[in-house]
Parts: sequence; structure tokens; C-alpha cells
Amino acid sequence: MKRILFIATLFACVGLYAGQKKETPASLATAKNIFVGWVDISLDDWTALGYEDKQSWSDVIDRNNQAFQHTCQTKLATYQIKGAKNRSDENVAGLDLFIKFSDVKFDVDSYRLYASVHFMDPASGSELASIPVQAYRGGHFSVDNCMRGALEKLADKLKDEMKKFSK
Repeated sequence: MKRILFIATLFACVGLYAGQKKETPASLATAKNIFVGWVDISLDDWTALGYEDKQSWSDVIDRNNQAFQHTCQTKLATYQIKGAKNRSDENVAGLDLFIKFSDVKFDVDSYRLYASVHFMDPASGSELASIPVQAYRGGHFSVDNCMRGALEKLADKLKDEMKKFSK
């Protein structure tokens, strides 16, 4: 009987501990200067997506990433946002937070952009929080418009997450 009572108490304690609200790391809650990374969509998908050459597809990716950076600056207006200028730009010196994207794939069959988001401490390189891979859907009129819409949804998700961190 004592053993059952002990095990039940142990499970209750574990359940209470697991149910506690996790505290947001201080560097997320106090971040004001944020670097938003490049959404690095594969250049190798150009034929599957119907583009005549790799450069045309690269231009679409570049144009939509630049629009995404501007959208993030607008939607996250309470923060100082610095956006990546290209796929290799990770100049995070002196900033409070680095928002990095991985597992990025654009699926033309479902007209969805898939990406996971990582909130990184620029000083240590450690991950403070993350959003697992999710689908972001744009429109159906063209790959270009769909990607733009999907990146807008991704910016909305970033805004929602940053609101949670600041509470």
C-alpha cells in the first residue's frame, strides 16, 4: 500500500512539474534588436516549379525574401528589425535575437511553404526557443504570389510568437 501511495505521489509531482508554465528566457523577453534571417528556399527546385532557368527562380526567392524582411519590419514595429540581405548574411553582431529558419521547402503541389523557426541567442549561438516545421499557405495564382502570401503568414506567426515572449 505504501508503495502505491509513493508511486501515485511521484506521478502527481511529475504531472504538476510538467504542467508549470515555462518562463521565457530573459533574452527573449527583453529583445529589442532582432535579426531576421533569410528564408532559404532551395534553388534546385526551379525546374519542378516551372521556371526557365535557375536565375529566374533565384530572382523570385530574392524578391520575396526582401518583401518578407519589409513585412517583418512592419509587423514587428515595436522592435528594431535588421533583415538578411541575402542567403549568406548572418551578421548578428550587437543584436539581441537572431530568428533563423530551417527545413525550408516550397511545395508547389500544395502551394505551401514549410519552415521551422529558431530563436537564437546571437552571443552564444544557443537556441532559446523554436517553432517546429509548419506549413504556411499563400494563394494559388502563381508560385510567386503564393510564396509572397506564405511568407506573410510566416511573418504573422513571428509577430504572434514575439507577443508571447514579451508577456
